[in-house]
Amino acid sequence: MKFSWRWLVGPSFLFLAFIPARAQSYDSELKLGVDAYKNSHYEQAIQHFRKATELDPSQPKAHLYLATTYGSQYIPGVESPDNLHLAEQAIEQVPARARLRCRVRAEA
Repeated sequence: MKFSWRWLVGPSFLFLAFIPARAQSYDSELKLGVDAYKNSHYEQAIQHFRKATELDPSQPKAHLYLATTYGSQYIPGVESPDNLHLAEQAIEQVPARARLRCRVRAEA
């Protein structure tokens, strides 16, 4: 009887399909975050966007996506500590230049 590796190799590929994708670049983390956000997996999206901001802090897109993710979970008018924390997290991610621009326009 000849030994066949097929019985071992086939299930191995099936097992790999269940391992979460781990990105190691800014672009791949950003893409994984966008995919998670589109599927309403906000906690996963936050993790990927945070990783993207760590990999390249100079890129504003990941910060804005992170702010959007936090902001989409915020419920206006609800004064709970968790809800206010979401608002604060969103505001922290907006680049300082954009916040300054908004403040100047509001005062005008």
